[in-house]
Amino acid sequence: MKNQIKRVTLFTIFTLRFFSFHSTPQNATTVSFNNDWKFLKGDITGAEKERFPDTNWRNLDLPHDWSIEDLPGSM
Repeated sequence: MKNQIKRVTLFTIFTLRFFSFHSTPQNATTVSFNNDWKFLKGDITGAEKERFPDTNWRNLDLPHDWSIEDLPGSM
């Protein structure tokens, strides 16, 4: 019984060690997509176009929840 527990424990340890070393890709890169987000609450016709003038829109950081825009004290 003790040998079986020992074998299961060793198998579990080696399996976890194997996956901990091989689960992260070697060429992984982190990309931030938090830059250059703008917000204007409402339905604006044509706003999906790349060249839409958004200079009057508010800059924001992610994450952002548009539902907080109606809260007292919000911008």
